[in-house]
Amino acid sequence: MFVNRTRVLQISFLAILSAFVVEFVFGLFENSLALITDSIHALLDSVVTLILLLAAKMAIKPPDEEHTYGHGKIESLGGMLGGIAIFLIAIFFIFESIQRLQHPVNVLPGIFAIVGGLYTICVDIFRIVLLRKSLRKIGGDTLRADFYHAFLDLGSTLVAIGGIILVSFGFHSGDFIAALILGVILAILSVKLIHRTAQELTDIISPELVKEVKNIVIDTDGVIKTNAILMRRSGDTIFADVTISL
Repeated sequence: MFVNRTRVLQISFLAILSAFVVEFVFGLFENSLALITDSIHALLDSVVTLILLLAAKMAIKPPDEEHTYGHGKIESLGGMLGGIAIFLIAIFFIFESIQRLQHPVNVLPGIFAIVGGLYTICVDIFRIVLLRKSLRKIGGDTLRADFYHAFLDLGSTLVAIGGIILVSFGFHSGDFIAALILGVILAILSVKLIHRTAQELTDIISPELVKEVKNIVIDTDGVIKTNAILMRRSGDTIFADVTISL
């Protein structure tokens, strides 16, 4: 099952990486800022998929003398660094979009820009179908996270295509407005990603989950009371250190 999960993530990674190459090259060739922005999103999405792939591989690595809780925190650290990178790139594209709106360049994106966007849409749909089938058969948080990322990437590509269509109908600012929207979306998502992963690195845990564990321990035969209940998450695994009186 584990091998199947990593295999699915490998296919998803290669698919989205190919979408980045096609969109970036065609975006440069056609001078389409929206397509270039979406290609960067595809690149960052491939980085996230790679992190999920590495996390899935490291999930079976047993704890050692230096990592008594395992190696799951590497996934959170990688997610936070990826979020910071997404935020910085998003700010750059927001700035570039505003600059081009103030000083427009009337360049009409041609057939290559449309083909690049359509190729990425096909890749996104392929990933969604692949990951959905794999979730039903295999399951797992890494596959579920990549499934959500595939949906997000499809949405951003549709926005980019919308900007290109607007330009083709004579609304020359449509491409830049689409890039601006994508930049804002990426900035918001990156802040959420940084916040969530930073909390995981500080060992935040749900008080309701701690209470649930406490109730389970109290209901166990022979347990008189519980003292400290310490819990932390490492990757997909939640550890609990419970002190009890018998």
